[in-house]
Amino acid sequence: MPSQTRPSQAMSSPAKDEKSSTAYLLVTHGSRDPRSEQGAQALVHHLQTSSGSGNAHPPLDSDLSSPSRPSPSLQSTSKSEGQLAILRPQNQSTALQIGTAVLELGPTALHQQIQDFVHHCKLSAGSCLKILPLFLLPGVHVMEDIPAEVEQAKRALAEDARYQGVEIDVLPYLGSQHQAMATLLGSTSVLTTSSSSKTFQILMAHGSRRTGASEHIQALGDRLGLPVAYWVKPESLSQQIQSVVQQQLAEQGQNNTAIQPEKNVPGQPGQAHPIPGTGTNRATHLTIEVLPYFLFEGGLTDAIAQRLQELEHQLRAQCPHLNLRLGKPLSEYPGFPALVQAQLGPTNEQN
Repeated sequence: MPSQTRPSQAMSSPAKDEKSSTAYLLVTHGSRDPRSEQGAQALVHHLQTSSGSGNAHPPLDSDLSSPSRPSPSLQSTSKSEGQLAILRPQNQSTALQIGTAVLELGPTALHQQIQDFVHHCKLSAGSCLKILPLFLLPGVHVMEDIPAEVEQAKRALAEDARYQGVEIDVLPYLGSQHQAMATLLGSTSVLTTSSSSKTFQILMAHGSRRTGASEHIQALGDRLGLPVAYWVKPESLSQQIQSVVQQQLAEQGQNNTAIQPEKNVPGQPGQAHPIPGTGTNRATHLTIEVLPYFLFEGGLTDAIAQRLQELEHQLRAQCPHLNLRLGKPLSEYPGFPALVQAQLGPTNEQN
C-alpha cells in the first residue's frame, strides 16, 4: 500500500478569491518511467498557457505545437513533493487551477491525492473539481478503480467542514471521444502505394481484460480502415504484420511474372509458362508503421519498438526490403492538447 505522505505545502499559493471556482485534475495510470510524468506536466503547461491567452477551445485540427516542457516562469511541485503536480503561472489572478495525479505507483493513493489537490486549491462550497481520466479504454481502471477512489475522497472531504459543498465531477474518459480520436490519428495517415514502395499502418493498443472494452478500439480501427493489434495479446502484432507481408508477397508474385515460351515439341504449338520472381516490381520496398494508441512514451512503447526490430529480422528472409517502424504516441500529435481541452469543457474562467 502506498504511503500516505502528503505533498509539501511549499507549493505556490492559490488565488485569494476562489469561491465558485473550478479546478481540474488529470488522472493518468502512473508509471515508473519518468517520461509519462513529464508528458503529463507538459500537457498541463500547454493547457494552462492556452487558457491564459484566452484560447480555451482551439479546433481539433488547429496548428497547435506539441506540448513542451514547463518553462522556468511556471512554478511546479518538485519530485520530492510527491506525484501531485500543480503548475501555476506567477500571475495568480488569472491562474487556471489544474494538476495531475496517478492511479497507481504514486507516493499516496489517488483518493488522498484528490484531497490534497482540493486543499491546495482552497476549494469551498460552490466550487467544483473536475476530474478527467486520461485513459483510452473503458477498462477496469476507468469503470471501477477510479470511481471507487473518487467516492472515498468524497466521503473524507464531506467530514471536513472546510470542504463541505465542494462538487466533484468525473468527466468521461479521454478515449470516449471516438470521432475526435479518429480525426487525430487520421491526420498522420501515410498509406502509399507505387511500383517501388508501399506503406501500411497497424493500430496498436494496450487492450483490456474487461469484457467489451476492446470493442471501442476495434471500432476505431474500422473508422480508420486499419487492422488492430493488442499488447495484452502479444501474438496479434506478429499476426497482423505477417498478414500484410504475405498479402504483399502474393500480389508481388502475380505482378512479377514473366512469360517464356517452351521449346517446340513436334506436332504441338508453342506453349508458355510463368517464371516467378522476374519482372520490374520484385524489389518493392514494404514499410509497415505501427501507430501506438498510447498517451506517452514509456516502457511499453520501448518494448513495442524492440518487438518490431525482432519481427523485422525474422521476416527479412521472406521480404528483404521490409521496414517496420513505430509511430509517435498521442501526446506528440499537434492536435492532442486541443482534444484534451475539449473534454475538459470551458476552462477560461476568471475566479
